[in-house]
Amino acid sequence: MNIGVPVMVLLTKIDKLCERIDTDITFCYKSEALMKAVYKAAQLFKVPESYVFPVQNYTECEMNPKIDILTLLALQHMIYIGTDFLHSIELSDDKDENKDNLPKTAEAETQDLVDFINFNEFKGIFL
Repeated sequence: MNIGVPVMVLLTKIDKLCERIDTDITFCYKSEALMKAVYKAAQLFKVPESYVFPVQNYTECEMNPKIDILTLLALQHMIYIGTDFLHSIELSDDKDENKDNLPKTAEAETQDLVDFINFNEFKGIFL
């Protein structure tokens, strides 16, 4: 039974795809090798490319904001996608209810999480 639960893919060990990503993680969204890997993963798992999230594994115990941002962005998108899915179930169950009582968007509900994570310290890493 397929209930339409969205599938998301974490593409790990992206530093092994390209030497430049290994030396500078900020290059990841410009890497042709990574884009090809994202495309292959999307084809393999039959998901949109926007549902494939590249992340780098830690090799040391020290935290690194440049690596953390990829994981945090993937987590944020997973929350958005999951919340949108749950709202679509609620909306299909409550078609007869008043339209003024529509649920909040995923973005509005996750704003507290985004504030907590405080992405401001990561500004400019991938620009």
